[in-house]
Amino acid sequence: MSILNNDWSPTMGIKAIVIALQALLSDPDLSDPLDEYVMSHYRASRESFNSNAQYYTEKYAKERNPPPQLTTRTSGTRRVTRIPKRLDGFLL
Repeated sequence: MSILNNDWSPTMGIKAIVIALQALLSDPDLSDPLDEYVMSHYRASRESFNSNAQYYTEKYAKERNPPPQLTTRTSGTRRVTRIPKRLDGFLL
């Protein structure tokens, strides 16, 4: 994907970057793999590759403890949002 190699610019918007990453994840470029072993697994057995990807997603990418929710209340004409001290794993 050219955006990750030659066409990168610090002025690119987040939207363009996210769209490019979505395209790369949904349709990987097999001619330029980051990991040769993973690419060969992908080519040899897509079903096994997908099963392996699902396993690691379940193991490492699922939320174990959901982040605390923001609370919003109305005070007269103002809306007040309370931000918890711990949000998405970051201490604030």
